[in-house]
Amino acid sequence: MFCIGLALMSLAHAHPLGNNTVNRQAGLKLSPTAITLDYRLDIAEIPTLLATTDADTDNDGTTTKAEWADYAHAYGQRIQQGIVLRVNGEAVSLQLDSALASLKSGAAGLNTLFISARLSAPLQVHSGMKLTYQDIREPEQPGWKDVFFRAGYGLAVHASNVPVASSSRNLTAYPTGDLLNVLAATIEMGIIAPPENAAASQPESGAERAMRRVEPPVVKASQPTPPLTPPPVVSADARPTAIAPVAGPSPQPSAVPRATQPVSHAPRILPAWAFFRLGVHHIAIGWDHLMFLFGLILAQFSLRATSALHSSANPRWVAQPRLRRLIGVVTAFTVAHSLTLALAANGWVRLPGASVEAAIALTIAYIGLMNLLGRNRHSTQLAFGFGLVHGFGFAGALAASMGSQRTQGHDWLFNLAAFNLGIEAFQLILVMMLVPILGWISRQNRAEQVLRMLSFIVMIAGLGWFFSRI
Repeated sequence: MFCIGLALMSLAHAHPLGNNTVNRQAGLKLSPTAITLDYRLDIAEIPTLLATTDADTDNDGTTTKAEWADYAHAYGQRIQQGIVLRVNGEAVSLQLDSALASLKSGAAGLNTLFISARLSAPLQVHSGMKLTYQDIREPEQPGWKDVFFRAGYGLAVHASNVPVASSSRNLTAYPTGDLLNVLAATIEMGIIAPPENAAASQPESGAERAMRRVEPPVVKASQPTPPLTPPPVVSADARPTAIAPVAGPSPQPSAVPRATQPVSHAPRILPAWAFFRLGVHHIAIGWDHLMFLFGLILAQFSLRATSALHSSANPRWVAQPRLRRLIGVVTAFTVAHSLTLALAANGWVRLPGASVEAAIALTIAYIGLMNLLGRNRHSTQLAFGFGLVHGFGFAGALAASMGSQRTQGHDWLFNLAAFNLGIEAFQLILVMMLVPILGWISRQNRAEQVLRMLSFIVMIAGLGWFFSRI
């Protein structure tokens, strides 16, 4: 029951795009004399957990404010190196002005990480100017990718392939539907020659006042840049905790008394325990995996209850499957998907995500159909074979994030095992809950009709997911 409660509590704080995503937004702003890039990242639970370990440079199990500041600055430098900005084909070098990091509560009692970086460069705008922007840093990284561009006063945009405002409200509200995947922009610019004294003679409009309130000021790279305003910061224990912005390398952690620095994560055992909780959370919100598991359990009752109704020898005993067999079926499913999950997380095997998701849906439809026909007599082998397919679906939550851990030793193996144990624990508890209910149904007079109806629901759900995914 602990795993069920943990999963239910984590649903309220689950990241809307999944707990493995690294979502990014690039906001370009051009004035007549400078260009500014406000780059934001909304990092979900799994990569945040790994970042917490990476940021703890002294390996004492505590990530301090100074260490988070250093981590944010280093991340800002990686952003700087991954941006290709050109004006009329000539490269423009952006400089990192500031970077900051903040934490907020996420799923399974873990945190998510928000990083903001501001980069800028002096730039003299002229008529007929063509500006191209491209983010080449980890283009295959799962998550939302958003670019927008806004021109300052006195500039005219002749053509642009990106909007003038964030489509995700600065990574705080993601539209439903497919993930946005925009990493490049092309803008053609010009100059509007205002009439003399036009600014003094014309009052400022309401829209201009609103824009001036929400836009950060644009400054030259040589001037100090005001720090970005981070979103509200909430630590794991829900107490407000700020992580200060930096404009360069921060002081060494030893320069700040340890007693005054907040703790972001506990002893080194935390990552494995956190991955266990993530395993529970992942299976709890994986409705397709749960439907497949339900079909596996239902197969035991469908066969035995049907034969019991046409048998004269103790139908109640025949209709009740052995719990050990059920656990064996579920464990075969777990072992199989653990095998392919490990292969995928290690980078040895890769399959297209869309094809895997469609195949998972077909396995659900198939087991529902076989339950209707009463032909699932090799459910352990079936669970293992289809579990190999489902493992690639589970791998989507881990493979990208755990890639960096593989180069840092064998800790990732323990974290992978903990993730699997979380899945297995939730599945076994689900078996314990479903067995009494289905056992009671199988002893009723209309057991066959009810079990067939449930099998039909499993089949229809699988077909529905399949056609929605192809």
